[in-house]
Amino acid sequence: MVYALTLQRSVATLSVMSSPPNTLPNTVAELQQLLIEQQRINQEQAEALKSSQALNQTLEHKLRLLNQKHFAKSSEKNPGQAELQFLNEAEMLH
Repeated sequence: MVYALTLQRSVATLSVMSSPPNTLPNTVAELQQLLIEQQRINQEQAEALKSSQALNQTLEHKLRLLNQKHFAKSSEKNPGQAELQFLNEAEMLH
């Protein structure tokens, strides 16, 4: 959920940035305001990138753990192990 919101904000920020203003500021104050806005956008993008990278690392870690669990030797039980256990339990009942 956090990832989706971060991604949404990044896309919105990029769309704002990709369309340059029709006219450049005429005064120093307007130029300063434009610069401040650009710095805010850059900061938001840096935070979104950091969040995306952290999420990516978390997902990669989870994937590694799942792969280890799925493909580990411990998951390769002896094929007849369950049958032997069943037979042993059946013999105990007699």
